[in-house]
Amino acid sequence: MAKKVKDGRDVAPEKLIYALSKSMLNKLDPKEREGASEWLWTKSAGLCALCGNALQLEAPATIVPDHYVPEAKGGETSLANLYLAHRSCNSSRQDLDFEVAQPLTKFRSLSEHQGALDFDRVLREFVPGPNGKPITFELLAGDRARIGFGHDVIDVPLWQDPATGVRYFFCDVPIDHITNDREIQPRVLMVPHVRKLALDFLERPVHEPSNCRLVMDSEKVGRLLQFDGQHKATAQILIGRKKIPTKIYIEPPIGMLQSLVIKIQQEIKKQPLTRSETLAKIGDVVARVLEEYKDPSGKRTEKGLINSQPKDAQREVKSLYLNELMRIIFFDEDNKLVEIVRPGSRDAITTDKVICERIISPLLHKEMLDVDLDVAPDRDVERKNIIFILNSIAEQMLPASWNNPGSEVQRTRAENFFYQGSIGWWVSEFLIPGLKFILLIGDKKPLLTAEMDETQRGRVQKLIEAICSLSAWSTTSPDALKAMRSNTVKNVEEAFPGLDLKTVMAKTLT
Repeated sequence: MAKKVKDGRDVAPEKLIYALSKSMLNKLDPKEREGASEWLWTKSAGLCALCGNALQLEAPATIVPDHYVPEAKGGETSLANLYLAHRSCNSSRQDLDFEVAQPLTKFRSLSEHQGALDFDRVLREFVPGPNGKPITFELLAGDRARIGFGHDVIDVPLWQDPATGVRYFFCDVPIDHITNDREIQPRVLMVPHVRKLALDFLERPVHEPSNCRLVMDSEKVGRLLQFDGQHKATAQILIGRKKIPTKIYIEPPIGMLQSLVIKIQQEIKKQPLTRSETLAKIGDVVARVLEEYKDPSGKRTEKGLINSQPKDAQREVKSLYLNELMRIIFFDEDNKLVEIVRPGSRDAITTDKVICERIISPLLHKEMLDVDLDVAPDRDVERKNIIFILNSIAEQMLPASWNNPGSEVQRTRAENFFYQGSIGWWVSEFLIPGLKFILLIGDKKPLLTAEMDETQRGRVQKLIEAICSLSAWSTTSPDALKAMRSNTVKNVEEAFPGLDLKTVMAKTLT
């Protein structure tokens, strides 16, 4: 049962792990400070006010208070103007008005948690009621047509493309009368591009119209299929527009539209077609570089991306790109290590930086691939394989009870395992050579960009079990511990001369 504090507010009765910081409490009116953390939790109903997903009490560092009216725009720090949000959602919002930030954040969150989104998903998630409602269409005399959106009927002038003879017209189409054209444009949506367009629409409402084709199902009833402009349409939906300016082609030949889409992609600098989950999650900085990269062949590759940059910028762009790949892997929703090591985590055994630089980075193929960025699954497969390895490590070294009272031995083993010197030792001396042996990978070939079969996955799991079961992790020797903390692989190797790859592989292959 809720209790009341001095000003009459109801607060949750349970003692919460989450609590407002002292600096935030000090900003509140003294009358609001008592029970403020609990009251805000109750107000938020355990959900992030921006993306709508659950807040995790077991990871309190991921929860922050945010201002409905931003402080930068005069918002006061009061319980009435505060709500709880994920730290990442709060960071993504910046100083946007809440009504603008909320749908943009939900869109970003959906993309991060469920992979790349297409326009169909946008219509289902953000347009209330049934989508793709039929329209009525009738040709009139004098190069005009009558189009009906339910009870809303308008007359429009008709135009004709001189090259193809296809007729078309312009009108503002209610969003619920639009359907995604999966046959012509099976593209996924790029979050940074949608966000950029949405903010641009707020300042400059007029853009080039989206493109639909009219398909007639009977003499006077048809459907509108959007084959180009999904990013613009999504941006307008997210900022609350009910109608979208559209150019509508009347029953055009499919081949003509396919050629038109290719021409649009090549001549107008837009996001290209892609089926890559990894590419869809690339952050803003690298996304802008990718957006500007066009190849005459129509196929974009990692090698081409780097070679397209000025000589003095190639190293920096390559570094940015690889860092983005590491970030995407680390923050993948399936990575079980995230909550244990992210900044601010309780009882963190190590840091996110160490995991990225000492484990993920050595497993990541550093050379730029010469495969189609937008279609080839290599980096998606690599990410999933690395997460499989990270999760296998988490299951072995950091089970649910690893830090409970009475689990001091497991705690000690975990601490020794995650010292930087230790990680450098087992990654370079056991993990990577073991993976190359199991997967039959040569030194210069990508290590983890190909799918593993069940036998290989089983052997990789046994390899990690063997590494995690080494006697080294139980040592209390001051010299050995000093070597593990030294951040030098050679020192750790010398501290444990009896442990080598042969010992680990013998356990792996039995």
